[in-house]
Amino acid sequence: ELNQLNIYVQKTRGEILFARKWLLYEGQTEDVIVPYCADLMGKNLDEYGVSTIMYRNNGSAKAFVKLARVLDIDWYLLGDNDQQGKSTKKEISNCGVSEMELKNRVMLTNTEDFEHELAMNERILLDYEGIVNANIDEQTRNLKKDGKNVEYTKKIVELVQASKVDAAYALISIWSQRKMKKEDIPEFIRNLVEKVCK
Repeated sequence: ELNQLNIYVQKTRGEILFARKWLLYEGQTEDVIVPYCADLMGKNLDEYGVSTIMYRNNGSAKAFVKLARVLDIDWYLLGDNDQQGKSTKKEISNCGVSEMELKNRVMLTNTEDFEHELAMNERILLDYEGIVNANIDEQTRNLKKDGKNVEYTKKIVELVQASKVDAAYALISIWSQRKMKKEDIPEFIRNLVEKVCK
């Protein structure tokens, strides 16, 4: 854990040691979407002293949580509601984090992952459709025609997840063009930003 943190913190992200708070999350989509939404809400994360950390590829969530506790840095975690997310939550619990603190600091998506959570919003699902339109095959289009909305949404999200970073930047480009308002931000992201920026 120390080696992983040393590589990540000292070599590339030394500024996180001076943050007031850390927002930990799993993936690249969150890294693009969450700060953008925070800005729309008038809560620039940098101005609130919040450093964002993608923990999945830079060690483990529990290593960052341990370090945050040693340095007395406030922390929050957004995870996917899948086996990995539940495992991460258990790891953090095993670090001596109380059940009450865990409930306050660890937020898992309502659906299996961040992209599926975004797609629960009908407007964002339409945005996703526009982004991956060229890759939607006839079989997938027929799911929509047949009213199999759950299966159709899953297929669209699969296409999005095949190129997560590109899709995330395409989303914020679409949102910028239509001048998305803070009221249009999915509630789970609004709640997350409000909690972290208290």
